[in-house]
Amino acid sequence: MGLYESTMPLQGVFCRSLPVLKSLQPVLKSLSLLAGIVGFFAGFCCVANGTYLGLGWLGPHGDCRTIVQHGGQVWPMICFGVVSSAIGFTLWATLDRRSDAPATAGTT
Repeated sequence: MGLYESTMPLQGVFCRSLPVLKSLQPVLKSLSLLAGIVGFFAGFCCVANGTYLGLGWLGPHGDCRTIVQHGGQVWPMICFGVVSSAIGFTLWATLDRRSDAPATAGTT
């Protein structure tokens, strides 16, 4: 058995699903009352995980290497990176609209 061969049959599935679950948790929490702080954190997690997996195939290391070694393809990692980063940037862009700041004079 090689250095990176798994003894756990579901390790590849676990490695692929963990970044998705890590990104979803703060996104769901951003819908709570603390939308400003949690929304910033959720956006950061989405951008960080999206960049990590979306660009990780360029120099496979860590989770990206594990995913490829367990038969994962590169295109789902790129797609996840694009979608997750877009969600993160959207969360950041909408932070001021979701804050509890009073409305500016002259706006309806």
